[in-house]
Amino acid sequence: MTVRYQIEQLGDSAMMIRFGEEINEQVNGIVHAAAAYIEEQPFPGFIECIPAFTSLTVFYDMYEVYKHLPQGISSPFEKVKRDVEERLVEIAEDYEVNRRIVEIPVCYGGEFGPDLEDVAKVNQLSPEEVIDIHTNGEYVVYMLGFAPGFPFLGGMSKRIAAPRKS
Repeated sequence: MTVRYQIEQLGDSAMMIRFGEEINEQVNGIVHAAAAYIEEQPFPGFIECIPAFTSLTVFYDMYEVYKHLPQGISSPFEKVKRDVEERLVEIAEDYEVNRRIVEIPVCYGGEFGPDLEDVAKVNQLSPEEVIDIHTNGEYVVYMLGFAPGFPFLGGMSKRIAAPRKS
């Protein structure tokens, strides 16, 4: 499998690897597979990988990388770029990440969901139908970001309009 990507420098101790522009499960799977592989096969000076929707940021210790510069490479970025490119070639054809299924308990109506009736009314559904639509969808978490534990969801199969507050 040939993985298409672009690498750009982020300051003096990080790089971003872009795997495309379109947010979808296949691209995100490649992002996570690349992160897993780089973390399993770290290069000297590797700090961490941070996956996002379509990109992977790789942080490194510039001084530690500098200590391992071979002849002919003039900067830590160039060394890390070469190391990362070698690892990207090694991503197996089966890049599908072992995804966990997490079931989240939810409560509807009453004090836990006072807008359930309004959502049902706006969508011309019964409250039971709203609950059924919400609980039967599969939601993919592409990344965690900004606030700890705040999931960015994608891949919703059904949408419900929420009522506007006046």
